[in-house]
Amino acid sequence: MTRSLIAFILLFASVNASAQNFIGMNEHKVKKMIAGMKPGFSHGVKTETEQYSFVRYQSDDETETWIVFFDDEGLCKAVRVTCDSIMVGQKRKELNNLYTINGIDSWKHFDNDQEINIDLKCDKWSLTITYRKANKKVQSGNS
Repeated sequence: MTRSLIAFILLFASVNASAQNFIGMNEHKVKKMIAGMKPGFSHGVKTETEQYSFVRYQSDDETETWIVFFDDEGLCKAVRVTCDSIMVGQKRKELNNLYTINGIDSWKHFDNDQEINIDLKCDKWSLTITYRKANKKVQSGNS
């Protein structure tokens, strides 16, 4: 049982470290990467609304869910990872070690010449870590 718990923790810890790498990828590449990284995840049906286009992935044991959001060109613009709130201490520590702290439960990371914002939100039952491309700052001509 101890080996199973350690394997689960190591597997889960590696998940969030790679989620920001999906930003900018097309759906086919994201699907292929998730299949390689997380073979126990089920691939959901793509959902498209007027506001959103996303694919939901869920672990077979239903302890972890990833929602990958796509823009109008079909490129990943955000990833949301949800799991049980008991992981919050471990996840904060992991995020503190992997990324630059950018505020309370907020981090940033530079990957492939783009800035990625990472935010953690926790409620009574679950925690959500959201990875998204940082908004570009608009520069005025009045410098």
